[in-house]
Amino acid sequence: MNVSPKRWSARLAVSDDQLSAEPPKQEGAPPWMATFGDMMSLLLCFFVLLLSFANMDIIKFQDMMGSMKDAFGVQVQDPGEFQEESGSVIELAESPETTPIELDSAPVPSSPNRKLDLELLEKISQVIDERSLAGVVEAVPGEQGVTIRIKGTLLFEAASDKLRTRALPILDEIGKLASMFPHELAVQGHTDDVPIHTVRFPSNWELSTARAVAGVRYLIDNGHVQAERIGASGFAHTRPLTSEKTPEAKAQNRRIEFIFYHDQESTHNPTGPKSIQKELEQVAPDLEQDLAQNP
Repeated sequence: MNVSPKRWSARLAVSDDQLSAEPPKQEGAPPWMATFGDMMSLLLCFFVLLLSFANMDIIKFQDMMGSMKDAFGVQVQDPGEFQEESGSVIELAESPETTPIELDSAPVPSSPNRKLDLELLEKISQVIDERSLAGVVEAVPGEQGVTIRIKGTLLFEAASDKLRTRALPILDEIGKLASMFPHELAVQGHTDDVPIHTVRFPSNWELSTARAVAGVRYLIDNGHVQAERIGASGFAHTRPLTSEKTPEAKAQNRRIEFIFYHDQESTHNPTGPKSIQKELEQVAPDLEQDLAQNP
C-alpha cells in the first residue's frame, strides 16, 4: 500500500500532539492526605487521653525543672523549684525577681530535704493504700515539709479529746514514720466554727489543743518519738480548709494535722519560739473575741 509523504507527516503530527498532551489535573489534596490527616488526629486524641489519665507528681516535676535550670546555668531566688513567672522570654528576662548567677562564683545548692520529702510521701502513700485510708487521710507536700491530715472523726468522738481505739494503729504508723525520718514533728488541732461551751472545754481553743496534746502524748508514751522533736498546738476554727457551711465542709475542717518539718533550726518550725509568737499574733484577735463571749 502506497501512502503519500504528505499524509504520513500529518499522521505523525497528530501522534506527537496526543503523546505530549498532559493528563487532566485533580483538584484538591492527594487522596493519601486524607488518610494521613485522620491518622494524625487519632494519634493526637490518643496522647491527650494518656495525659489526662496520667497522675503528675508536682514535687518531682518541680525538682526536674529545677535541674533543667541548673543545667542551663540560670538560678532564681528559690533554686530547684520551678514556677511560671511570665508568659514570654522577654518579660522573664526583665523580671526583677530573676537573677542570673555565675556557676563558677556560686555553687548550686543541693536539696536533700526535697529527697527526704519524696521518700516520706511514698511511705505515707503506701500506708494509706495498705490500710484503705483514702478519703480520711491525706498527705500534702509543702515548702517546709509534709503534712498528714486526718479527719477528726477518725481519731476522736464528738466534743472529746479521748483517742478512739481504731485511731491507735494509725498513730503507730505515724510514729514509725517519725522514727524513720529526721524531721521535726508538730501536731495541730483544728475544729469547725460550731461553738462549744462545757466545763472541760469552754471553747474550741481548749478542744483543739487538747486533741493535739492527746496525739503528742500517745506518740511520746509509746516511744515513737522523743519529746524534744515534737510539739502541740491548737487553732480552733481560725484555719479552715474551706469556708463553706455545709456539713461536709465542717467535717473537712475538723481535723488533726501531723506536720513533718525539716529541721529544728528553721524559723518555720511550729515548736520554735519565733513561730509560736507569730502564730499567736495571728490568732490573738479571734482568741480575745472568744474569751469575751465565754468569760
